[in-house]
This record gives sequence, C-alpha cells and structure tokens, in this order.
Amino acid sequence: MAFSGTILSNVIDINNYIPKDKDNFFVDTNVWFWLTYSKGIPQGRSYLHIYNQFINSALNNNSKLYHSGLTLAELAHIIEKSEREIHGKVINKTISTKDFRHLFSVQRLAAIKEVETSWLQVESLAEQIEINICENITDNCVTKMPSNSLDGYDLMIHESMLNSGILNIVTDDGDYTTVPGINVYTSNKNVLLAALQQKRLIL
Repeated sequence: MAFSGTILSNVIDINNYIPKDKDNFFVDTNVWFWLTYSKGIPQGRSYLHIYNQFINSALNNNSKLYHSGLTLAELAHIIEKSEREIHGKVINKTISTKDFRHLFSVQRLAAIKEVETSWLQVESLAEQIEINICENITDNCVTKMPSNSLDGYDLMIHESMLNSGILNIVTDDGDYTTVPGINVYTSNKNVLLAALQQKRLIL
C-alpha cells in the first residue's frame, strides 16, 4: 500500500546506513517483536530481517539502544494476540481475547512465557527510558494529536524520547514520519519512496 501522508521527519534508509558508536536509537515495538519473538517474522515477509540485521550492526558498533515501559505493554499485547491466533488456527476456531485467557490456560501460559522471553532479550539489549505519565505529558499528547498520525501509545513514546533527548527511532511504522524534528530509520519501501518524492530522504 502506498504511503499517502505528508512526511515531516527526516527519513533514513537502514539498508544504506551503518550505525556508529555515538548513535542512539529508540527501537519501536514492531522491531523488538521481529527480533525477540520466536514466531515474529511471518512467512512471506523475510525482508523484515533487515531490521534484525540493523539492530545487530548497531550493537556491534556500540550504538546505544533504548526502549520504554510502554514497549512491554505493546509487546505483550501483540505476542498474546499472535499466540491466540495461532491456537485458533490449530483448533479451526476464532478465539476471543477473554476466552483465550480464561478457557485456554495452557496456551495462555505459553504466550506469557513467550512475552517473558522476549522481554528479557529487550532488557539485555537496550536501556529503558523513563516516562512519567503525568498531566503535562498527557496534555502534550492531546495537543499534538491533531498534527500527526501517531496513536496514543506512540504519542507517549514520542514524548518520552524527547524528554530523554533521543531523536532517532528504528521503525517500520510510517506514522512516525508525520512528526517533525525526529529521524526515522526504516526499511519500509512505501515510506522510503514517499520520502524520496517529498525530498525528506536523507540516505
């Protein structure tokens, strides 16, 4: 699907960028999902391995990686959803979130183990930036919401990045490109094409 948004960030193609020892990156949840969850990269989307390669390159070159407490909330949600859908296919039945939690205890426990394993990896690879979800933060998020395409989680993550002085984010999510003043490191082909056309592509 073509990316139709107006790009206000700087966009960097991770296929053409080698991380440096003075770089710092906030790593978006989708990238942690692909890197740390055992079933994170679905069939037919092998191109997503480029994010894992970029993270490994950043670590090898002593770049600093960061995550947020909100990363855990998102990661736990999407891993549980994935495990629920996988089990639904096994039994040929659509399973609601509540039913998965209450009726399929063995499978839910397995999902929790997957979350724990992923989170241990995230914590071992990246530092956590703090976010104080106070009135000032929530007011900033509400104020900025009309001017970009970020959802509630990402608005708060963006605020935590700014408060920590981090302007680089590694993500496949094109919504971050609607935020001015940050650098979006991505391999999303549609975003890269739009950034080239809008003269926002740095590399």
